[in-house]
Amino acid sequence: MAGFVRRVTVVRPAEGTSEVVYTDKPKKKKKISRWLKRLEKRERRVAEAIQAYGDEMVYRHNQSNEKRRNGFIRDRRLNVRRANRKAIKQLLK
Repeated sequence: MAGFVRRVTVVRPAEGTSEVVYTDKPKKKKKISRWLKRLEKRERRVAEAIQAYGDEMVYRHNQSNEKRRNGFIRDRRLNVRRANRKAIKQLLK
């Protein structure tokens, strides 16, 4: 739907009924103090970076194990380095 359409209602006068087919409910505004906005944004970024680190470590751990026996031990330094790089990129976005 176009951006200006909020609701589409089908009216059937013969039957005496109406039906809402489409509604575009406005998004709720975040309730946060003005002085806490920056802190909240930083905290969210750190949480996303930690999540990116964990996801990357799990992915690389599994890849190392598929590649060779006890691969996660052999590739640990490289996996940690690459996961750190990904987390830092996520943090600096």
